[in-house]
Amino acid sequence: PLSGSEGSVLDPVVAIRCRITLEPHQSITLDFVSGVGASIGAAMGLIERYQDRHIADRAFDLAGTHSNITLCQINATESGSHLYRRLAGAILYASAALRADGAVLRQNQRGQSGLWGYSISGDLPILLLKIASSTHIELARQLIQCHAYWRLKGLVVDLVIWNEDHVGYRQVLQDQIMGLIATG
Repeated sequence: PLSGSEGSVLDPVVAIRCRITLEPHQSITLDFVSGVGASIGAAMGLIERYQDRHIADRAFDLAGTHSNITLCQINATESGSHLYRRLAGAILYASAALRADGAVLRQNQRGQSGLWGYSISGDLPILLLKIASSTHIELARQLIQCHAYWRLKGLVVDLVIWNEDHVGYRQVLQDQIMGLIATG
């Protein structure tokens, strides 16, 4: 039996158990929907509402339609959205493996206020792309699209594209980047 306990823990989890017995060759359709209500009464109202199979089916259909419209708005694909969600995990649950080396971080003498001159508040997570040539412009396009997808989903981050073009005329790459931003 589950303990039914609650409280502050290191790894919180919600567990729901529902026993289902199937006869041989029998099948069922089981939908799992999670939601949040402002009160227990509101949550119970949602539970009652979505127990109606037709309403639940309609909600799933509308969610799929909304997702497709979102992807069309930013000209993204379903496989792109999977990638963007995986990248969001790296933003929300930062890994030390993705951070700069400690020696690089210690060189920073300016702090958060040093970002302000670049119109970066430092209050949001920062996704940094360093690009040195037009051969990597597709990566910039993908990250701009990813940034738009995240914003539509409510994840707000600062996307910083650092132009490191040292070879040719720097303005060409800068114009390409700005064009992507304008159309993205």
